[in-house]
Amino acid sequence: MSERNGPDEASPLEMSPSAPGAQGQPLKDQFDGAPYDQKEEAAKAIRFMVIKAAVFILIPVVASALAIFILL
Repeated sequence: MSERNGPDEASPLEMSPSAPGAQGQPLKDQFDGAPYDQKEEAAKAIRFMVIKAAVFILIPVVASALAIFILL
């Protein structure tokens, strides 16, 4: 049977190697002291989405143009 973690023990999620607090720090302390600029993060996300869309649009367009050019 499983045992419940006491108040002094970290949960398995907090201690898992892939968890953000993997060094044994509680997750709530992960962002202490790091300012979060929402506008900057939004700008990064929009820039990434625009570049991703451009790449996924340009690849088929260039491939189609090359195929037409080669076949003609």
